[in-house]
Amino acid sequence: MRKFKKGQWVWWNDPAKATSGLYTVLDPKEEYNADTTEAEIAAFDDRMILIGNRAGSEAEVYAGELESPRIRVVFRRWWDHPGQPVVALFPDEEENEEQRTILFFDPAANPGEVSYQRVIRGSVDATKEEYGPLLAKLRAIGFDQIRIYTIRDYQHEQIMYFASELAEKLWADRHNLPSEQLYNEDRTLKREFDDEYMEYYDMYYSQLAMLAGYEEEEPAPRMVCSICGGTDVACDARINPNTGEILNYPDDMDSSCERCGEAELTETENQ
Repeated sequence: MRKFKKGQWVWWNDPAKATSGLYTVLDPKEEYNADTTEAEIAAFDDRMILIGNRAGSEAEVYAGELESPRIRVVFRRWWDHPGQPVVALFPDEEENEEQRTILFFDPAANPGEVSYQRVIRGSVDATKEEYGPLLAKLRAIGFDQIRIYTIRDYQHEQIMYFASELAEKLWADRHNLPSEQLYNEDRTLKREFDDEYMEYYDMYYSQLAMLAGYEEEEPAPRMVCSICGGTDVACDARINPNTGEILNYPDDMDSSCERCGEAELTETENQ
């Protein structure tokens, strides 16, 4: 039998499809549910659980309507140096629409709201070793099925999603048909519309990628700052002026980082 505890994060599948989303358990109502047996909830778990969200809404719901959150998370480390704190961003969980803030968790797994763009500008993707302690804390409070993304992967998935939505709408408008007519029963594209739809999709994908500053092929960095790990760096090098090919780096080269000033550079595994 599933256990629920106060403070546990859950996803509520609202049967009315009105307020589904991320909630915390306010009261597992253990005394009320004490006499419930495994056999009684085999088909549907009708134990009552009190939940609430960060907006202040509360609801008494069936345990069978609750599941572990399967939402996307991006772990980021502040720029300064590798020892800086790691935070967990939940970019799909909007906190304040006007201020454009999202849900995040600090290194101690305390929730809060933060500007998504501010964090992205001042941080880098954390490594598995860096976000491991915070991930363990999140799993302990209910986030045992979250999907971990780099910021680049998250951005790519968002661009694909919106390009698909726009392509469907354009096809439906031009054919004066509902977009469902694009697909077979298994949600694969009908062959007769494949080329047309992909033309619209590619057009929107290119436009959205350009607006977002997303590059399909991101060149691997040769060298990074030895202090912060950043790639916005400069150094002396011997190059071929006709091809731009880097021939070698002098042993006594001067180097700098946009954030740290004068700093030594470290070769990456891609070098």
